[in-house]
This record gives sequence, C-alpha cells and structure tokens, in this order.
Amino acid sequence: MYNGRYGGGGKVINPLGIVNDGKTELIFYNGVVSKKTSFGLFDGLEKGGLQVYDPQLFVYRISKVKLTNKGTNPDGSLKRQDINIDGEDLMFTKQVKMEVLPSKI
Repeated sequence: MYNGRYGGGGKVINPLGIVNDGKTELIFYNGVVSKKTSFGLFDGLEKGGLQVYDPQLFVYRISKVKLTNKGTNPDGSLKRQDINIDGEDLMFTKQVKMEVLPSKI
C-alpha cells in the first residue's frame, strides 16, 4: 500500500496516489518477481511510474482493507507475511486491517 506518489529519492512509486482523497492504493504483483521483472518494474519507477502498465500489476483504490494470511509452513503453522505500507516493511501472521482516515494527518 502506498498513499503518496513519490518515494525513494523522487521515484514515482504510485502515480495514482493523492494523499488527501481518503483512499490509498493497494498494489499487487500477480506472480513471482524474477530479477528481470524487478529490473523492469524499477525502470518504470525511473520513467515516471510506467510500472503500473505491467499486465501482472494490479492497483486497487481502497479506503479499508483486511488481509488474512492462509499460508502455512510444512508443520502447519502460519507463515509470517510481509506487507509494505508507505515504504515501511511490516510482518504479520494472522491478519492485518487498515483504514484510511481522511484529513487526519
């Protein structure tokens, strides 16, 4: 999730982001990100946000989200999952909920 447009030294991470619209963008990549794919995505960041046109990248504009982890380890325990919110990597095991609070910052 990334609410702002820019990050990482002025790179356009989320060209659809508007920080005061009460929404955030939930961005998924459908598949395994290989080295070649990651270089292409980073190239899009350098070129003004063109990565959003990758056919495997899905962008959803949301105000609330609840992500539930269903991944398991070989022993049956839940895998720890990584989620990135505005550049911060956070780990969760069971679920994570997020709601955008308009005009609260």
